[in-house]
Amino acid sequence: KTKTADAATTTTTITTTTAQNSVAQISWKCTNDSELRRKIESSDNVIIAMPAKAAGTSFKRFARECNPPKSADIGFSSNIYDRKNMKEILTHSWDMPRIIPAHFWIPEHLSKLLRNASRKTLIIYSHRDESSRFNSAVKHVLTQWCKGEPNPPIPEPRSKFFNKIDGDNCYLDENKLIDKVLQPHRFEMHFSTNRILTCQSYHSIEEYAPNMIFVDYSNASKIQELLSEKYCPNMNSTFEITTPKTYKIYITREADGESVLLSDWMDRKMPFLEWTLQLNDQASCLVKTRQMEDELDSCEGGFLDAKSVPK
Repeated sequence: KTKTADAATTTTTITTTTAQNSVAQISWKCTNDSELRRKIESSDNVIIAMPAKAAGTSFKRFARECNPPKSADIGFSSNIYDRKNMKEILTHSWDMPRIIPAHFWIPEHLSKLLRNASRKTLIIYSHRDESSRFNSAVKHVLTQWCKGEPNPPIPEPRSKFFNKIDGDNCYLDENKLIDKVLQPHRFEMHFSTNRILTCQSYHSIEEYAPNMIFVDYSNASKIQELLSEKYCPNMNSTFEITTPKTYKIYITREADGESVLLSDWMDRKMPFLEWTLQLNDQASCLVKTRQMEDELDSCEGGFLDAKSVPK
């Protein structure tokens, strides 16, 4: 790992042995608002990639308002690789979407994007630390079940799953939280950062040199402001990251029968969950992700440029 620094930028080059013999390596460089604005101005379209719980809903709401009206229902806003009929994407509307937010569930799909995106496509990866992302995903799933929403499907009838439902308050046994929710970690809990950013993903950055930056998910509003300058200058608002506040989940502890807020339970247990649940068993090249996170955290503007450079 080598570093060169001046008053404005820091560049870091990371080389890690992967399964493939790479002829290039990733060089990370902090990017400010002005540099990102230039990237957006020179692009033909923007794809915002993210795992679950990394400001996806915020970006999708923004894209629906910012894109040309007839392109808003093409279906890109869910998962760009869910569409089986690619011809429909090309023929649905004369006005193609300029901004495409897309959740990615498996690394193969992200790698396909990195390999095949044109040089005029800017890829913005909205990143969230896995501990924070998993914590949010657990709260989201349980809140949906407390509300009685059909998605994601609850493992058993709502009245049986929760110990007690009192208006907007739902009480769940601690053992059931572990056995039915945390151990299987399905739905949004499963689609993790470390399952998407793998050796395959980093190798695709190295070999195909996509036009790509990483941003912290908390900067969603700032990204939307910069995108709207080019693609929808008359749009005066951005969409904040949504956080459900009405419903409260309580966890009834086995040791003393006391009920505590799910948020308090998760905050207390989170440092132990990643290794007790073995959340990183399917991760690869985690060293690169953690180095990327260190570089992103050090960027004053919150943007990190990913450049592929020859070895």
